[in-house]
Amino acid sequence: MQMKNLLEQDMELEIESVRQLLVKTALQLGFTDPKTVSLSQHLDDLFNKFHSSRKSEHAFAK
Repeated sequence: MQMKNLLEQDMELEIESVRQLLVKTALQLGFTDPKTVSLSQHLDDLFNKFHSSRKSEHAFAK
C-alpha cells in the first residue's frame, strides 16, 4: 500500500473543508443562495481536479 503524497492529502483536506462550509452555508442561507451555489461549484471543481490527478497517477503506474 502506497502512502498518499502531500498534494493528495492537501486536496483531501481542502475538499473536506469546503464540504463542511457548504453544508453549514446551505443550512443557514438555503440551498439556492448564491453563496451556497458558488461553494457547490467550487467543490465540484475540487473533485474534478482530484479525480483527474488520480487518473493521471494510475496511468503512470501502469
